[in-house]
Amino acid sequence: METTTLQEFNADLARRRQLAVALGQAPESKYLYLVAKGFKQVSPDMAKRIDAATAQLGLRVPKETLRPDVWEVDLDNNNAGRQRRDNKKG
Repeated sequence: METTTLQEFNADLARRRQLAVALGQAPESKYLYLVAKGFKQVSPDMAKRIDAATAQLGLRVPKETLRPDVWEVDLDNNNAGRQRRDNKKG
């Protein structure tokens, strides 16, 4: 499946509205715009929800791009999505 960034995904207003509804938000919500522009940070749970919802809409925004501090992105070794060990609490 093709992947993209949230900012690129949001460039299509209709698609952004579909995602907002899929996430249980009002279609006019500015939340996704603020996240895409870097003014807000999503929780790890919301990053997973955005990943799943965008995949259902046909153009996946990987959770790793939303929270690289939580998940490693190592495209050379094809292990994107592995949780970072240095960030675990406990």
